[in-house]
Amino acid sequence: SHDLAFLVSPEKVTNHNRVYFSLEVNRFNNRVTPKLTTAPIKAKTMVFKTSAEVKLGNKLKANPPIVPVFKDNELSTPSNRLGGTCLNIGCIPTKAILHSAEAIDAAKHMGDLGINVEVKGIDWKKVIAKKVSITNTLAGGVQGLLKMGKVKVIEGEATFTSKDAMEVTKKDGSKEKLTWDKLILATGSIPSTPPIPGVKDNPCCVDSTGALAFETLPKSLVVVGGGVIGVELASAYAMFGTKVTIVEALPRLLLPMDGELTAQLRKIMEKSGIAIYTE
Repeated sequence: SHDLAFLVSPEKVTNHNRVYFSLEVNRFNNRVTPKLTTAPIKAKTMVFKTSAEVKLGNKLKANPPIVPVFKDNELSTPSNRLGGTCLNIGCIPTKAILHSAEAIDAAKHMGDLGINVEVKGIDWKKVIAKKVSITNTLAGGVQGLLKMGKVKVIEGEATFTSKDAMEVTKKDGSKEKLTWDKLILATGSIPSTPPIPGVKDNPCCVDSTGALAFETLPKSLVVVGGGVIGVELASAYAMFGTKVTIVEALPRLLLPMDGELTAQLRKIMEKSGIAIYTE
């Protein structure tokens, strides 16, 4: 759920008229390897451009490069905002929902500390509204930083026209050509869909982005995948009172992490009412 960024030197790609990039992801260690390719890719983009000199700290001055932020066509509208996946549909909104879940869970156990608290219920619309408010505030902060740095933001779809130039088609249909000395691609990420027949056509099946925007609190939830995102969402909804089941194809949850710790985590989660199936 993190944005990815890497630098490409123009001299490394002088044999290509058009330059495209692909990413290989190792599912066991989550390592991402960028590779050059001649295969075309379709992407929406936001391009940051500035001709002004920017002061970095108190000593260093530099002319910042053009920074396109590519977003896949299948991503929903909020993910195309400044801030990328983590801020809009990843880490930040997840933590906002998790904080609300932890608050109600703590309130339910206040009696153990001798404090009598009455929990009247959950206002799910307010939970979601708080999440949206937090992400909007932080996204506005990113916009403010760009404005302060005199960074020009261009929204549109970009196509490479040579190894050191691209053409951006804006929302109004106009086009703008951009060139650079160095190029940074921050491609972002999208949730992967497991190859289960019928998943894509079933309105009850959502990805992690959809799980952050339920209109009503689900009574039951099956989470396919016991990685960090699946475990975090499962834990949050279980604390809200949802009946949660995790299905993981691998031998245990959170495979890249320490086995003794994940074994203890599984016991804690099962004690809280979460059903877990592995292998």
